[in-house]
Amino acid sequence: MTRISPLKSKDILKVKMEPDLMKLINTSNSKFTLTVNGSYLLENKNHCSSVSNLTILVIVLSAPNNFQRRITIRKTWANGSLYSSYGTMKVIFLLGIIDDSKVQGNIEKEFKLYGDIVQGSFIDSYHNLSHKSVMGYKWATKRCRNAKYVIKTDDDIVINMFRVFKSDIRVMALNWNHVHCLRHTRAIILRGKCSKWYVESNQFKGRTFYPPYCNGQYVLMLNVRVPYLYESASQTPLFWIDDVFIYGIVIGNIPTLKFRHITWRAIGTYRRKSQSETEKKQITVIYISSY
Repeated sequence: MTRISPLKSKDILKVKMEPDLMKLINTSNSKFTLTVNGSYLLENKNHCSSVSNLTILVIVLSAPNNFQRRITIRKTWANGSLYSSYGTMKVIFLLGIIDDSKVQGNIEKEFKLYGDIVQGSFIDSYHNLSHKSVMGYKWATKRCRNAKYVIKTDDDIVINMFRVFKSDIRVMALNWNHVHCLRHTRAIILRGKCSKWYVESNQFKGRTFYPPYCNGQYVLMLNVRVPYLYESASQTPLFWIDDVFIYGIVIGNIPTLKFRHITWRAIGTYRRKSQSETEKKQITVIYISSY
């Protein structure tokens, strides 16, 4: 395996926009004004710079009401003190706006206590997840250049960070242009209006499958790539399904990037009872134990 010098990164990671993206995506919202030009309601500008030699930044997409999930993540797999012999890590939780003053007040208290929330100026909703993802890469580009690696995940995910520190980042150091993720290569575009992922017929017109894209549950990359990913996102017409948008279309505009595929065998699920004891919620565990 050949190690690629970071000094050549500008040539290697150059953004080359695919032609006819506007026609393919066919969206009325062509630019990311909410995230590219938007402000933060909450952010700690010094969250990364407070660590002189930061190994990993973990970006977690979270929902405003998921207070307990964020607390659990901080105490368990994202607790940096557990990995002090391997390296350093920081976590940020990405949120949008919620129209509930009580919840917002509790978020602000949480922010004052932990300082690890980035809240954007857009409505927090499932259809705005692409905005949330772009905001995360924007924040990492502007505020966290000292981290060597970046992981993107969701707040219903558990990551084996021992595996990441002991194995994955060492592999990536030898394969500098790789992104680690679970790749979908023939995902069907769902046209049924009852589907959660319904896509109108005028979008991806004439297509049966999406372009290959990464599952956003776990995406690991070198931080040196992040500004290029953000640059590509800021020029790409909006598509609301975030995994397809960010890790298919946007990342596809950096043609030299390669992918190290995580198989389904590396992912398992379990079920737990919610606090109400009546509704069961599925949590995904990323074992990252086999490729």
